[in-house]
Amino acid sequence: ILGIFASAILGFLVYIGNTGPETFVVTGNQIKRSHMKTIDDLQLIPPGEQIQFFYSDALVNVRRGMYFVTGNTLVLYNEEWNDPKLTAPLSDIVALETKYNDSFFEDSFLFITLANGDAWSFPISSEQGMDRKIVAHIEKHASLDIP
Repeated sequence: ILGIFASAILGFLVYIGNTGPETFVVTGNQIKRSHMKTIDDLQLIPPGEQIQFFYSDALVNVRRGMYFVTGNTLVLYNEEWNDPKLTAPLSDIVALETKYNDSFFEDSFLFITLANGDAWSFPISSEQGMDRKIVAHIEKHASLDIP
């Protein structure tokens, strides 16, 4: 019985590893083909743009939470939200606060405010320091009032 249980657990972990998103931020050319198909099916990428950084905190189905930036746009998607798709030009971001977390088990969090007053927050994995690269990319293209 223990062998069957161990095999089931191993099978589940292999399934998640093969179908689920990475546990860290990936660049656009590292996104799994199946996840890119989901992004395309949902028409999340603005015309003429490419994903620079992508992260999903979902276990298997990226529709349950994916966050990415293109050269000029921030895209947040979660099928469980009232409005599952949030997009904004990076130039519309007027404030950015980051709560960095260097723990392997917890994500960093980004809090943004848009020119229209909307405030959004989303997780970004801190693995490999990619949270800081995403923040730098957003800061470079945003309309932040930084002294």
